[in-house]
Amino acid sequence: MAKKSKLLSWLGFGKSDKKQQAEQSAQEADNQQQARLAAEKAEAEHLEQQQRLAEQEAQMRLDQEKAAAEQAEAERLEQTRIAAEQAEAERLEQQKLAAEQAQREQAEKLAIEKANAELLAKQQADAHALQLEQQQRLAEQEAQMRLEQEKAAAEQAEAERLEQARIVAELAEAENLEQQKLAVEQAEKLAIEKANAELLAKQQADAHALQLEQQQRLAEQEAQMRLEQEKAAAEKAEAERLEQTRIAAEQAEAERLEQQRIADEQAEAERLEQARIAAEQAEVQRLEQAEAERLEQARIAAEQAEAERLEQQRIAAEQAEAERLDQARIAAEQAEAERLEQTRIAAEQAEVERLEQQRIADEQAEAERLEQQRIAAEQAEAE
Repeated sequence: MAKKSKLLSWLGFGKSDKKQQAEQSAQEADNQQQARLAAEKAEAEHLEQQQRLAEQEAQMRLDQEKAAAEQAEAERLEQTRIAAEQAEAERLEQQKLAAEQAQREQAEKLAIEKANAELLAKQQADAHALQLEQQQRLAEQEAQMRLEQEKAAAEQAEAERLEQARIVAELAEAENLEQQKLAVEQAEKLAIEKANAELLAKQQADAHALQLEQQQRLAEQEAQMRLEQEKAAAEKAEAERLEQTRIAAEQAEAERLEQQRIADEQAEAERLEQARIAAEQAEVQRLEQAEAERLEQARIAAEQAEAERLEQQRIAAEQAEAERLDQARIAAEQAEAERLEQTRIAAEQAEVERLEQQRIADEQAEAERLEQQRIAAEQAEAE
């Protein structure tokens, strides 16, 4: 079909070359527009896919870190529980030995009670110290979080300041270039006006010189005619005939020279006019070409500026999205760390309270048992 259309075009039945070129240009522009839209769509899909992958990786890292933290916390709590049970078993064993020794020796009872009181005070002091240490840890974590937030805010403010400074510098550079271009155009315009003025002055001077030359020639001709007339009068009739013949020949020659001079002047004037027209046309073409180049450069600059703006907008969007994901990750990690820390603190406090209650209950049971043994011993002694 395309070959048939081209054949009809060659035979004169198709469209004109200009119309075909316009259609081809429109088709090429449409193709370029579609290609640009397809590239932008592919770039957007690529960015969206990268964003999804980044979010999935961040979620996976959070899950892994959470699982590792929970496992580490569980192991630590288990080790703490085992250590507490071992310590409690050892303490009970020691209390048992102390109670048996106190049963044998009444004097050691006071020492055991004093030791128990000191141990209770020490445990209370340890519990208080542990509580203070937990509070100090929470305060240090809060201070670290505040420092990180202040650092992030300062870095963001510095980035915004640098970006504003760069935009101001680019605007100043663009204004400087525009002023330089206007100065160059003004200088070219003044040079053209000066050349036109010089050409007009030269033409006026040439016309004045030509007028003076014509007047001088006419004066010379008048003087020559007067001399010839006097000579003709002196030489009488023959001389008049010869003079008339000579005058006629000179007049014919003068007319021929005058006509040649006029023709030469007309040819020179035409040549100068054509040169002036050619110079004006060349100047007009140069100005049109310069204007076309300036418009083309302005178009390219505008396209480059638009491309840079889109690129900066894309980079800013990516940075904002990355910052949002990073902040969300940091917030999730901080929330998870706070939750784990609070869980650990609650577990430790519950364990401490349970051990303390168990110790008090054991001491009360042991005291009751010793008291019953003492009463039973006294009754047996009384019997």
